[in-house]
Amino acid sequence: MQASAGPVIVLDSCASTMDAAFEMALADRLSPWASVVAARQEQGRGQLRRGWVSTPGNLHVTLRLPEFSAAFAALCPLLLGYAASVALEPLGVDTLVKWPNDLLTSGGKVGGLLVEERRGILLVGMGLNLSHAPLVGELRRDHALAAGVLRLDPPRGPLCTWLVMGSGMRRTLNGTLAGSPRDFLTRLLRPRLAFLGRRVRVVDGSTQVEGVFEGLDEDGSLRIDRSGREGGMVRLYSGSIYPL
Repeated sequence: MQASAGPVIVLDSCASTMDAAFEMALADRLSPWASVVAARQEQGRGQLRRGWVSTPGNLHVTLRLPEFSAAFAALCPLLLGYAASVALEPLGVDTLVKWPNDLLTSGGKVGGLLVEERRGILLVGMGLNLSHAPLVGELRRDHALAAGVLRLDPPRGPLCTWLVMGSGMRRTLNGTLAGSPRDFLTRLLRPRLAFLGRRVRVVDGSTQVEGVFEGLDEDGSLRIDRSGREGGMVRLYSGSIYPL
């Protein structure tokens, strides 16, 4: 039996779909695999609580997830980025996963995911640029890539897009979680990693590391080869990755 998207609650406007989904889950109104879609968000946010431009016509959604096994818990953002990338293929879009949780096309960054667990409730929020990409002046000053727009073939609105993606992500997650973390990292995710084999700079606060992006360790950390420099291969657990 194919996995279907769970119940979808559609809102005209909210502060953020993440906050709305959390409140609904606390009130037992949002079960695992159910989701909240909003036409607009007044206080959308991304990683590190950075603002997320939430223009009507783009997809703003939060999905409640079931509890993941301990083996996959540390890989949750990567799992969800991979599942979203796979779910976009039937919509005619090929994407790459930018560690740890962005989606890229040749046109730039087209989406991002945010995973939060609060009071035992696991949620993933996602924004996809379906009709509008933020202008350079709307992006944070240290952004790594220009923003782009997904070119769906044929074009679809946010809700129709999510109905396809939601069922696809659920199916992909169920199949991936039945396997091993090593198989996921080496066989499934690796071919979709952005900047693999390229020189990159990883910035984490005042710390910067440059080298060749060699892939991921079993815990999902970046492996950066600093050949010729003290330290050689290093592993990084946080930061923003920039192609050089």
